[in-house]
Amino acid sequence: MTAAELVGADPAEVPASVAELAAYFERVRPQLAVTPAARDAYRLVVLPPMKTWVRYLTPAQPAWGGLASLAVALLPVWARRMYSLPGLGLTDAAATPALRAFRQGLLLLPQRAQRSPIVWAGYERVGAQRLSA
Repeated sequence: MTAAELVGADPAEVPASVAELAAYFERVRPQLAVTPAARDAYRLVVLPPMKTWVRYLTPAQPAWGGLASLAVALLPVWARRMYSLPGLGLTDAAATPALRAFRQGLLLLPQRAQRSPIVWAGYERVGAQRLSA
């Protein structure tokens, strides 16, 4: 529920368990479609705009590519199929351990580098709301 608060969603309207989330997707899945806007968003996630020097002179491009590939691998099979994305036999089996390894690596970073400024602002907003309540 904290995640719902951080992005400004009403926690009462957000699935609270894996079973509730699965039921939600079963309900809305027939309404889901890959639109031009959805394809644009996918392209933005997979191929973000980067300055040339950042793309080629820093590890940003390969690091982002790995993270974007992991995000795609974590999509459910039905969602990957909607986008005509590949899903090899090992995709689902490898995605969870890869995500765990990524998280462990992230936890080794200093606290201030573990979250973006947008996330810190969300924590501050929720903290301020809790203090005033």
